[in-house]
Amino acid sequence: MGGVRIGMMICFDWAFPEITRSLALQGMEVLCHPSNLVLPKHCQLAMRVRSLENAVFAVTANRCGEERRPHGTLRFTGRSQVTGPRGEVLFQAPAARGVVHVERIDPSRARDKNLTPRNHLLRDRRTEFYFSR
Repeated sequence: MGGVRIGMMICFDWAFPEITRSLALQGMEVLCHPSNLVLPKHCQLAMRVRSLENAVFAVTANRCGEERRPHGTLRFTGRSQVTGPRGEVLFQAPAARGVVHVERIDPSRARDKNLTPRNHLLRDRRTEFYFSR
């Protein structure tokens, strides 16, 4: 089966789709995403989309609980998750407590970039129409 190519982004990087795409273009198959997320639902949904639009696995390890600071209290959303190359949630932890989970994956699923037999997620891009500065 060989090795697996891993990419990394941290916390708020989920909001920038070009990070995941850049890593996918370099052959990344599993995206690791340690986080201290405070916005409910946004990231978890976005990571499903990042997985789908790049046909990769994504592992978001998110903090749960709260942290009191001089300027206020931060409440972390928990719900760490593993998503698959078709945007499916393979695992999601509860919001309020940490868990240890092992998810078995088939890396060949992340190597198949065909959304359909006629639609390839990377080769079908029309980069000549992209704007650049």
